[in-house]
Amino acid sequence: IFFRLLFPMRSLLLLLLGLVAQAALPPQRETDLFYSAEIIFDGLVTECHTMELDRGSGFVDRHHVCAVDIGFVEKPDDWMPADGKAYVHFYSVVERPPGWSGPYGQYRWPVKGQRHKFYVVQEPVPDYGKALMEQHNDSARNTWLSLVEPNGVADPSRDPVPEPAIVEAARDEAEL
Repeated sequence: IFFRLLFPMRSLLLLLLGLVAQAALPPQRETDLFYSAEIIFDGLVTECHTMELDRGSGFVDRHHVCAVDIGFVEKPDDWMPADGKAYVHFYSVVERPPGWSGPYGQYRWPVKGQRHKFYVVQEPVPDYGKALMEQHNDSARNTWLSLVEPNGVADPSRDPVPEPAIVEAARDEAEL
């Protein structure tokens, strides 16, 4: 009798394990994000552009690039593009083959007009990304910042990010 009961329970356990195996990546803790990211900064999203990429065999992704005016840099201290702007890349899944398991892109997306905290790694712009960079009128840039998966965008830092007018006033005051 014991073995008759064990067989259906084993089948149920294997079914449940199969469902877990197809799940997306779990979110990283903030400390893990800190160590995974080359660059961490807060910034205001000014525009976003999107394109779909069919990689064949049932893999279709939607790639996004957002222009971000950088406000506060957390890591590394000395990082800041000359124009104060970053291009943040991330993707979302449109289609995957049946039974596929693995990453599905970002849990949360940056929103135009909102300030976010970004955990990113710097990467070369791939050939398909050049069309996205042209939409930002910046086709000369050969690197972009890819969000750490799966939760590389977050609410802004608790540290206040000074508005540009306040920064200018403070500089003027310091020069007096």
